[in-house]
Amino acid sequence: MANVRGGVLILFSRGPQIKILLEWLIATCRAKTYELNVSSMDESIISVAIDKIAEAVNDNIINEINSIIYTKNGQAEAISALYPRYIISLVREIHLQPKFILAKGDATASDVLSKGIDVKNPVLLGQVIAGVSAWRADEESRYPGMPYLVFPEEVADENLVKLLENLTK
Repeated sequence: MANVRGGVLILFSRGPQIKILLEWLIATCRAKTYELNVSSMDESIISVAIDKIAEAVNDNIINEINSIIYTKNGQAEAISALYPRYIISLVREIHLQPKFILAKGDATASDVLSKGIDVKNPVLLGQVIAGVSAWRADEESRYPGMPYLVFPEEVADENLVKLLENLTK
């Protein structure tokens, strides 16, 4: 896909380090933020929210603006168990290839890679900083050649912040 521009950061966690990282990103990065709130449990409301966020992210990609998609801390466990399903739906609605996707590493990050962007054979590029793995989407995926970065929550520190500064310039 031509004209690869804005990137996408996916930050779903209830951990304190992610909360601090999110607050820093909101305060300092040239990025627009979108909360995915599924507390309603009403599928039609959630579907509309997903469509609105995806439309905004698609616009941001064209306009060279990074997007941060996040959840707030404190969602009930039963509701947060639905996040992987909803974030996959949201990623599938992002029709333009982003410059990159960066996601906190867990089952959701794996699902975004395999089910959201249909990567079958990712290419491991290595670690960009300690603990942060970089992958490249295969040519058969929805976003061929796109970098996909995954980080564990315990790496949400100043090194990740520096990496994000470079990615979000």
